[in-house]
Amino acid sequence: IKVFSFNYGTDPNNYNIIKNEGTLTVTPSDALKATATPYTGIYDGGEHTIGASANITSGTTLLYSTTGGTDLSAYTADKPMVKNVADNKTIYVAAVNSNYVTAFDSAAVTLAKRSITLVSESASKEYDKTALVRPDVTISGDDFAPGEGFETTPVATGSIINVGEMTNTIVIPTLKTNTLEGNYTIGKSEGILTITASDDLSVVATGYSGLYDGTARQISATPSDEVGTKLYYSTEGGTDLTKYSEENPSILNVADSKTVYVAAVNSNYVTAFDSAAITLTKRLITLTSNDDTKDYDGLPLTDATIVSGGDGFAPEEGFATSPAASGTIIDPGTTANTIVIPAMQENTLPGNYDVQTTEGTLTVRPRVTYSANTTD
Repeated sequence: IKVFSFNYGTDPNNYNIIKNEGTLTVTPSDALKATATPYTGIYDGGEHTIGASANITSGTTLLYSTTGGTDLSAYTADKPMVKNVADNKTIYVAAVNSNYVTAFDSAAVTLAKRSITLVSESASKEYDKTALVRPDVTISGDDFAPGEGFETTPVATGSIINVGEMTNTIVIPTLKTNTLEGNYTIGKSEGILTITASDDLSVVATGYSGLYDGTARQISATPSDEVGTKLYYSTEGGTDLTKYSEENPSILNVADSKTVYVAAVNSNYVTAFDSAAITLTKRLITLTSNDDTKDYDGLPLTDATIVSGGDGFAPEEGFATSPAASGTIIDPGTTANTIVIPAMQENTLPGNYDVQTTEGTLTVRPRVTYSANTTD
Protein backbone atom coordinates (compact mmCIF):
# COMPACT_ATOMS: atom_id res chain seq x y z
CA ILE A 1 0.00 0.00 0.00
CA LYS A 2 1.33 3.40 -0.88
CA VAL A 3 2.37 5.77 2.04
CA PHE A 4 -0.20 8.53 2.67
CA SER A 5 -0.42 11.74 4.84
CA PHE A 6 -3.24 12.99 7.06
CA ASN A 7 -5.31 16.03 6.20
CA TYR A 8 -4.58 19.25 8.04
CA GLY A 9 -6.12 19.26 11.44
CA THR A 10 -6.25 15.45 11.67
CA ASP A 11 -4.37 14.11 14.60
CA PRO A 12 -2.90 10.70 13.73
CA ASN A 13 -3.01 9.77 17.33
CA ASN A 14 -6.71 9.63 17.11
CA TYR A 15 -6.50 6.82 14.59
CA ASN A 16 -5.30 3.22 14.48
CA ILE A 17 -4.37 2.65 10.83
CA ILE A 18 -4.20 -1.06 9.77
CA LYS A 19 -2.90 -2.22 6.27
CA ASN A 20 -4.54 -5.19 4.54
CA GLU A 21 -2.42 -5.72 1.35
CA GLY A 22 -3.84 -7.96 -1.42
CA THR A 23 -1.91 -10.21 -4.00
CA LEU A 24 -1.72 -9.53 -7.73
CA THR A 25 -1.39 -12.74 -9.89
CA VAL A 26 -0.55 -13.16 -13.63
CA THR A 27 -1.27 -16.74 -14.83
CA PRO A 28 0.43 -18.39 -17.90
CA SER A 29 -1.46 -17.94 -21.12
CA ASP A 30 -2.54 -20.95 -23.16
CA ALA A 31 -2.12 -19.01 -26.37
CA LEU A 32 1.20 -20.69 -27.15
CA LYS A 33 0.96 -23.31 -29.88
CA ALA A 34 3.63 -25.74 -31.15
CA THR A 35 3.49 -27.09 -34.71
CA ALA A 36 5.45 -30.16 -35.83
CA THR A 37 5.75 -30.83 -39.57
CA PRO A 38 6.40 -34.43 -40.72
CA TYR A 39 9.04 -35.48 -43.22
CA THR A 40 8.32 -38.16 -45.77
CA GLY A 41 10.74 -39.10 -48.48
CA ILE A 42 12.85 -41.79 -50.06
CA TYR A 43 16.12 -42.81 -48.44
CA ASP A 44 18.92 -40.73 -49.95
CA GLY A 45 21.83 -41.23 -47.58
CA GLY A 46 21.20 -37.90 -45.79
CA GLU A 47 19.80 -37.10 -42.35
CA HIS A 48 16.26 -35.84 -41.98
CA THR A 49 14.04 -34.55 -39.19
CA ILE A 50 10.70 -32.92 -38.62
CA GLY A 51 10.00 -29.25 -38.95
CA ALA A 52 9.01 -27.43 -35.72
CA SER A 53 7.78 -23.93 -34.90
CA ALA A 54 5.85 -21.97 -32.30
CA ASN A 55 3.28 -19.29 -32.94
CA ILE A 56 4.97 -17.09 -30.32
CA THR A 57 8.68 -16.92 -30.87
CA SER A 58 9.72 -14.31 -28.32
CA GLY A 59 11.03 -16.07 -25.24
CA THR A 60 10.03 -19.47 -26.60
CA THR A 61 12.40 -22.44 -26.64
CA LEU A 62 11.74 -25.59 -28.64
CA LEU A 63 12.67 -28.90 -27.05
CA TYR A 64 12.56 -32.42 -28.59
CA SER A 65 11.97 -35.96 -27.48
CA THR A 66 11.62 -39.41 -29.04
CA THR A 67 9.49 -40.73 -26.19
CA GLY A 68 6.93 -37.93 -25.82
CA GLY A 69 4.82 -37.12 -22.79
CA THR A 70 4.67 -33.93 -20.73
CA ASP A 71 7.71 -34.59 -18.57
CA LEU A 72 10.15 -31.99 -19.89
CA SER A 73 13.08 -33.94 -18.45
CA ALA A 74 12.62 -36.26 -21.45
CA TYR A 75 13.14 -33.36 -23.85
CA THR A 76 16.38 -31.74 -25.04
CA ALA A 77 17.33 -28.92 -27.35
CA ASP A 78 18.90 -31.40 -29.77
CA LYS A 79 16.60 -32.22 -32.64
CA PRO A 80 16.69 -36.01 -33.40
CA MET A 81 17.81 -36.92 -36.91
CA VAL A 82 16.80 -39.95 -39.00
CA LYS A 83 19.17 -41.34 -41.66
CA ASN A 84 18.16 -44.94 -42.22
CA VAL A 85 14.78 -46.49 -42.95
CA ALA A 86 15.08 -48.65 -39.85
CA ASP A 87 15.30 -45.47 -37.73
CA ASN A 88 11.92 -44.05 -38.80
CA LYS A 89 10.24 -42.58 -35.76
CA THR A 90 7.87 -40.01 -34.31
CA ILE A 91 9.53 -36.92 -32.85
CA TYR A 92 7.81 -34.94 -30.12
CA VAL A 93 8.26 -31.17 -29.74
CA ALA A 94 7.61 -28.95 -26.68
CA ALA A 95 7.34 -25.16 -26.98
CA VAL A 96 8.47 -23.75 -23.61
CA ASN A 97 7.88 -20.13 -22.56
CA SER A 98 7.60 -18.94 -18.95
CA ASN A 99 4.58 -16.80 -19.76
CA TYR A 100 2.69 -19.57 -21.47
CA VAL A 101 1.47 -23.05 -20.89
CA THR A 102 3.94 -25.42 -22.53
CA ALA A 103 2.62 -26.55 -25.88
CA PHE A 104 3.23 -29.97 -27.39
CA ASP A 105 2.99 -31.54 -30.85
CA SER A 106 4.53 -34.45 -32.76
CA ALA A 107 5.26 -35.56 -36.28
CA ALA A 108 6.91 -38.55 -37.91
CA VAL A 109 10.01 -38.89 -40.03
CA THR A 110 9.26 -41.61 -42.59
CA LEU A 111 11.93 -42.75 -45.02
CA ALA A 112 10.93 -45.21 -47.74
CA LYS A 113 13.28 -47.85 -49.09
CA ARG A 114 14.80 -47.20 -52.47
CA SER A 115 13.54 -49.71 -55.03
CA ILE A 116 16.25 -51.38 -57.10
CA THR A 117 15.35 -53.79 -59.90
CA LEU A 118 18.00 -55.88 -61.60
CA VAL A 119 16.99 -56.81 -65.14
CA SER A 120 18.54 -59.58 -67.21
CA GLU A 121 17.96 -59.94 -70.92
CA SER A 122 15.69 -62.34 -72.75
CA ALA A 123 17.02 -63.81 -75.98
CA SER A 124 16.25 -66.53 -78.49
CA LYS A 125 18.12 -68.26 -81.26
CA GLU A 126 18.01 -71.38 -83.37
CA TYR A 127 20.05 -74.34 -82.15
CA ASP A 128 23.62 -74.12 -83.43
CA LYS A 129 25.58 -76.21 -80.90
CA THR A 130 26.80 -73.10 -79.07
CA ALA A 131 25.56 -71.72 -75.76
CA LEU A 132 23.15 -68.79 -75.64
CA VAL A 133 24.20 -66.37 -72.89
CA ARG A 134 23.26 -62.81 -72.03
CA PRO A 135 25.34 -61.85 -68.96
CA ASP A 136 24.58 -58.12 -68.91
CA VAL A 137 22.33 -56.82 -66.14
CA THR A 138 20.79 -53.37 -66.04
CA ILE A 139 19.66 -51.55 -62.90
CA SER A 140 16.30 -49.82 -63.01
CA GLY A 141 14.14 -48.11 -60.43
CA ASP A 142 15.45 -45.59 -57.92
CA ASP A 143 19.11 -46.59 -58.27
CA PHE A 144 21.44 -46.32 -55.28
CA ALA A 145 22.02 -43.28 -53.10
CA PRO A 146 25.25 -41.43 -53.98
CA GLY A 147 28.36 -43.41 -53.07
CA GLU A 148 26.45 -46.59 -52.33
CA GLY A 149 25.95 -49.76 -54.35
CA PHE A 150 27.23 -53.29 -54.98
CA GLU A 151 30.78 -54.43 -54.40
CA THR A 152 30.84 -55.94 -57.90
CA THR A 153 28.82 -55.61 -61.07
CA PRO A 154 25.75 -57.89 -61.09
CA VAL A 155 25.73 -60.53 -63.82
CA ALA A 156 23.27 -63.01 -65.30
CA THR A 157 24.49 -66.61 -65.35
CA GLY A 158 21.88 -68.25 -67.58
CA SER A 159 23.33 -70.49 -70.28
CA ILE A 160 21.51 -72.88 -72.62
CA ILE A 161 22.72 -75.00 -75.55
CA ASN A 162 19.93 -77.44 -76.37
CA VAL A 163 16.36 -76.73 -77.45
CA GLY A 164 14.27 -75.43 -74.58
CA GLU A 165 14.17 -72.41 -72.34
CA MET A 166 15.65 -71.38 -69.03
CA THR A 167 15.66 -68.40 -66.70
CA ASN A 168 18.54 -65.98 -67.22
CA THR A 169 19.35 -66.13 -63.51
CA ILE A 170 20.74 -63.01 -61.85
CA VAL A 171 23.33 -63.31 -59.11
CA ILE A 172 22.92 -60.40 -56.68
CA PRO A 173 26.37 -59.24 -55.49
CA THR A 174 27.34 -58.27 -51.96
CA LEU A 175 26.53 -54.69 -50.99
CA LYS A 176 29.29 -52.23 -50.18
CA THR A 177 30.05 -51.83 -46.49
CA ASN A 178 28.47 -48.35 -46.49
CA THR A 179 25.27 -49.69 -48.03
CA LEU A 180 22.64 -51.03 -45.65
CA GLU A 181 20.33 -53.65 -47.07
CA GLY A 182 17.46 -52.28 -44.99
CA ASN A 183 17.46 -49.05 -47.01
CA TYR A 184 16.71 -50.88 -50.26
CA THR A 185 14.20 -53.21 -51.80
CA ILE A 186 16.20 -55.20 -54.33
CA GLY A 187 14.21 -57.22 -56.82
CA LYS A 188 14.97 -59.18 -59.97
CA SER A 189 13.33 -59.23 -63.36
CA GLU A 190 14.94 -62.24 -64.99
CA GLY A 191 14.72 -62.79 -68.72
CA ILE A 192 14.19 -66.08 -70.54
CA LEU A 193 16.79 -67.68 -72.79
CA THR A 194 15.26 -69.82 -75.53
CA ILE A 195 16.77 -72.24 -78.04
CA THR A 196 14.46 -73.18 -80.92
CA ALA A 197 14.77 -76.23 -83.13
CA SER A 198 17.09 -75.92 -86.12
CA ASP A 199 15.98 -76.97 -89.57
CA ASP A 200 19.55 -77.84 -90.55
CA LEU A 201 19.18 -81.58 -89.89
CA SER A 202 19.00 -83.82 -92.94
CA VAL A 203 19.06 -87.54 -93.47
CA VAL A 204 20.14 -89.48 -96.53
CA ALA A 205 18.56 -92.87 -97.12
CA THR A 206 20.33 -95.34 -99.40
CA GLY A 207 18.36 -98.18 -100.90
CA TYR A 208 19.31 -101.50 -102.42
CA SER A 209 18.72 -102.90 -105.88
CA GLY A 210 19.89 -106.34 -106.89
CA LEU A 211 19.16 -109.97 -107.57
CA TYR A 212 17.42 -112.00 -104.94
CA ASP A 213 20.16 -113.92 -103.11
CA GLY A 214 18.46 -115.24 -99.99
CA THR A 215 19.84 -112.40 -97.88
CA ALA A 216 17.56 -109.93 -96.11
CA ARG A 217 18.20 -106.38 -97.26
CA GLN A 218 17.66 -103.05 -95.49
CA ILE A 219 18.07 -99.44 -96.41
CA SER A 220 20.86 -97.51 -94.74
CA ALA A 221 20.42 -93.98 -93.45
CA THR A 222 22.89 -91.35 -92.33
CA PRO A 223 21.85 -88.15 -90.52
CA SER A 224 23.86 -84.97 -90.96
CA ASP A 225 24.29 -84.76 -87.18
CA GLU A 226 24.57 -88.13 -85.49
CA VAL A 227 24.91 -86.75 -81.95
CA GLY A 228 21.59 -87.23 -80.20
CA THR A 229 19.83 -88.34 -83.38
CA LYS A 230 17.69 -91.48 -83.51
CA LEU A 231 16.44 -93.05 -86.71
CA TYR A 232 12.92 -94.39 -87.10
CA TYR A 233 11.51 -96.35 -90.02
CA SER A 234 8.16 -96.82 -91.68
CA THR A 235 6.71 -98.52 -94.74
CA GLU A 236 3.85 -96.01 -94.86
CA GLY A 237 5.70 -92.72 -94.84
CA GLY A 238 4.30 -89.32 -93.92
CA THR A 239 5.21 -87.11 -90.98
CA ASP A 240 3.16 -88.86 -88.29
CA LEU A 241 5.87 -90.37 -86.10
CA THR A 242 3.41 -92.80 -84.55
CA LYS A 243 3.71 -94.72 -87.82
CA TYR A 244 7.46 -95.07 -87.39
CA SER A 245 9.46 -97.46 -85.22
CA GLU A 246 13.11 -98.11 -84.43
CA GLU A 247 13.01 -101.37 -86.38
CA ASN A 248 14.53 -101.08 -89.85
CA PRO A 249 12.37 -103.30 -92.10
CA SER A 250 14.19 -106.24 -93.70
CA ILE A 251 13.23 -107.24 -97.22
CA LEU A 252 13.97 -110.87 -98.10
CA ASN A 253 11.77 -111.81 -101.05
CA VAL A 254 11.11 -110.23 -104.40
CA ALA A 255 7.42 -109.85 -103.60
CA ASP A 256 8.30 -107.75 -100.56
CA SER A 257 10.23 -105.12 -102.51
CA LYS A 258 9.12 -101.70 -101.27
CA THR A 259 10.03 -98.16 -100.32
CA VAL A 260 11.18 -97.64 -96.75
CA TYR A 261 10.82 -94.23 -95.13
CA VAL A 262 13.19 -92.93 -92.49
CA ALA A 263 12.76 -90.13 -89.92
CA ALA A 264 15.76 -88.58 -88.18
CA VAL A 265 14.59 -87.38 -84.78
CA ASN A 266 16.68 -85.07 -82.63
CA SER A 267 15.27 -82.81 -79.92
CA ASN A 268 17.44 -79.98 -81.21
CA TYR A 269 16.21 -80.13 -84.78
CA VAL A 270 13.10 -80.19 -86.88
CA THR A 271 12.58 -83.85 -87.78
CA ALA A 272 14.11 -84.76 -91.14
CA PHE A 273 12.68 -87.33 -93.54
CA ASP A 274 13.92 -89.32 -96.52
CA SER A 275 13.13 -92.60 -98.27
CA ALA A 276 14.76 -95.23 -100.39
CA ALA A 277 13.59 -98.33 -102.21
CA ILE A 278 14.66 -101.93 -101.80
CA THR A 279 14.15 -103.64 -105.13
CA LEU A 280 14.89 -107.33 -105.44
CA THR A 281 14.91 -108.88 -108.92
CA LYS A 282 14.01 -112.46 -109.69
CA ARG A 283 16.91 -114.76 -110.46
CA LEU A 284 16.79 -116.18 -113.99
CA ILE A 285 16.90 -119.95 -114.25
CA THR A 286 17.19 -121.33 -117.81
CA LEU A 287 16.55 -124.97 -118.61
CA THR A 288 17.50 -126.20 -122.07
CA SER A 289 16.83 -129.69 -123.45
CA ASN A 290 18.92 -131.13 -126.23
CA ASP A 291 18.16 -131.59 -129.90
CA ASP A 292 18.68 -135.11 -131.09
CA THR A 293 18.26 -137.01 -134.38
CA LYS A 294 18.43 -140.60 -135.53
CA ASP A 295 17.20 -142.86 -138.30
CA TYR A 296 14.13 -144.87 -137.62
CA ASP A 297 15.00 -148.09 -135.91
CA GLY A 298 11.76 -148.86 -134.18
CA LEU A 299 13.08 -147.76 -130.81
CA PRO A 300 12.13 -144.57 -128.91
CA LEU A 301 14.39 -141.57 -129.29
CA THR A 302 14.85 -139.81 -125.93
CA ASP A 303 17.36 -137.41 -124.43
CA ALA A 304 16.69 -136.45 -120.78
CA THR A 305 19.69 -134.19 -120.46
CA ILE A 306 18.98 -130.66 -119.24
CA VAL A 307 21.49 -127.87 -119.42
CA SER A 308 20.87 -125.31 -116.65
CA GLY A 309 21.93 -121.68 -117.02
CA GLY A 310 21.10 -118.13 -116.03
CA ASP A 311 21.73 -116.73 -112.56
CA GLY A 312 21.38 -120.02 -110.78
CA PHE A 313 19.73 -120.56 -107.44
CA ALA A 314 20.59 -118.70 -104.22
CA PRO A 315 22.69 -120.78 -101.81
CA GLU A 316 20.87 -123.77 -100.33
CA GLU A 317 17.87 -123.30 -102.63
CA GLY A 318 16.78 -125.12 -105.76
CA PHE A 319 14.48 -127.76 -107.26
CA ALA A 320 13.27 -130.63 -105.15
CA THR A 321 14.43 -132.99 -107.91
CA SER A 322 16.64 -132.60 -110.91
CA PRO A 323 14.89 -131.33 -114.01
CA ALA A 324 14.73 -133.66 -117.01
CA ALA A 325 13.52 -133.71 -120.59
CA SER A 326 10.67 -136.13 -121.21
CA GLY A 327 10.37 -135.97 -124.97
CA THR A 328 10.13 -139.30 -126.82
CA ILE A 329 9.52 -140.33 -130.43
CA ILE A 330 9.59 -143.68 -132.28
CA ASP A 331 8.22 -143.13 -135.72
CA PRO A 332 9.77 -140.82 -138.26
CA GLY A 333 8.96 -137.23 -137.58
CA THR A 334 9.75 -134.56 -134.96
CA THR A 335 8.61 -133.75 -131.44
CA ALA A 336 9.57 -131.29 -128.74
CA ASN A 337 12.00 -132.58 -126.17
CA THR A 338 9.58 -131.47 -123.45
CA ILE A 339 11.03 -130.19 -120.19
CA VAL A 340 9.27 -131.07 -116.98
CA ILE A 341 9.92 -128.35 -114.37
CA PRO A 342 10.08 -129.99 -110.95
CA ALA A 343 8.69 -128.58 -107.72
CA MET A 344 10.85 -126.22 -105.68
CA GLN A 345 12.40 -127.14 -102.35
CA GLU A 346 10.37 -126.05 -99.34
CA ASN A 347 12.81 -123.21 -98.65
CA THR A 348 12.59 -121.94 -102.23
CA LEU A 349 9.85 -119.51 -103.19
CA PRO A 350 8.91 -119.62 -106.85
CA GLY A 351 8.28 -115.88 -106.77
CA ASN A 352 11.99 -115.26 -106.38
CA TYR A 353 12.81 -116.96 -109.66
CA ASP A 354 12.04 -116.62 -113.33
CA VAL A 355 12.30 -120.13 -114.79
CA GLN A 356 12.51 -120.17 -118.57
CA THR A 357 12.71 -123.25 -120.76
CA THR A 358 14.13 -123.82 -124.21
CA GLU A 359 13.04 -127.17 -125.52
CA GLY A 360 15.05 -129.02 -128.10
CA THR A 361 13.64 -131.13 -130.94
CA LEU A 362 13.78 -134.87 -131.30
CA THR A 363 13.83 -136.04 -134.90
CA VAL A 364 13.48 -139.56 -136.33
CA ARG A 365 14.38 -139.81 -139.96
CA PRO A 366 12.79 -142.46 -142.17
CA ARG A 367 15.06 -145.40 -142.64
CA VAL A 368 16.46 -145.50 -146.21
CA THR A 369 16.28 -148.92 -147.90
CA TYR A 370 18.69 -149.55 -150.72
CA SER A 371 17.95 -152.29 -153.33
CA ALA A 372 20.65 -153.92 -155.59
CA ASN A 373 20.27 -153.44 -159.34
CA THR A 374 20.34 -156.72 -161.55
CA THR A 375 21.97 -156.46 -164.97
CA ASP A 376 20.65 -158.92 -167.57
